[in-house]
Amino acid sequence: MSEIKDVTGESVNDNYVNLSMWMIEKNLTFIDIEYSGYGDSGEINFYYDKKVFPDNLPENIEVILENILNQIVNPNFNNSGSRGEAKLSIQDGKLMFDCDHSDIIEDTRDTSYNETLVDTSML
Repeated sequence: MSEIKDVTGESVNDNYVNLSMWMIEKNLTFIDIEYSGYGDSGEINFYYDKKVFPDNLPENIEVILENILNQIVNPNFNNSGSRGEAKLSIQDGKLMFDCDHSDIIEDTRDTSYNETLVDTSML
């Protein structure tokens, strides 16, 4: 099989093609993704039109979706973490990816206190 290229001549990721074809075959126009995590753990949830496709997403499709999210956004589930919402949609025969992403940044302010609480020489 020859390599698939987009209109600019760049190679197209096979996962993108497979996901596009699967969504078109199942008549799914969108898949929403919500993710959040911190401290080395995270959660990714998928939402789509259950009236069109009532089953759970196949495991290989979930893996493709997670890979796309990691390739484009690279959510940070370490330390303070990150969260976001993404949408994969089929529009005019194109697989589109839109995402609002937030890195959670923990700010630290150091303060030192040096107070005389009791001066025993004055007692």
